[in-house]
Amino acid sequence: MFHLSPLLNILYKLTRSAGKNILRDFSEIERLQSSIKNSQEFVDKSIRSLDKNIEDNLLKIKKDVKIFNIYEQSQETCWLILPLDSEINFSRGIAEFMVIVAYKENNKIIDCLFYNPTNDDAFFFGNGVGGSKNDFKLRVSEKKKFLIR
Repeated sequence: MFHLSPLLNILYKLTRSAGKNILRDFSEIERLQSSIKNSQEFVDKSIRSLDKNIEDNLLKIKKDVKIFNIYEQSQETCWLILPLDSEINFSRGIAEFMVIVAYKENNKIIDCLFYNPTNDDAFFFGNGVGGSKNDFKLRVSEKKKFLIR
């Protein structure tokens, strides 16, 4: 079993809570796929709602730390979020999308969480402790070169 840092534990609970809303919206989008209406407006509203939910909760954790989108220019110490990675999958009713939240301190990512609400899969990464998927530590190879045939 992989032990989470206190910050990762809080981030997990936060994203899991926010994931319930996006999961509800996802099931609604799956139903909209069969309708003639364009679902993009609904998708945008869902993402804005998810973004606001995550930002509000992050401000409760550390009030003085600013929040940036992963693609924006950020500060040395900040929260980095991507409310919905793979927006196209989400909008088409494909269950492969993630919510990403990271904490950066002194220009280093200290803790990072990738969460897929449809599968309830969480990938945790901590500086100096490695990574895990749900409760199992991820193992990586030390190989520098791979044999390609």
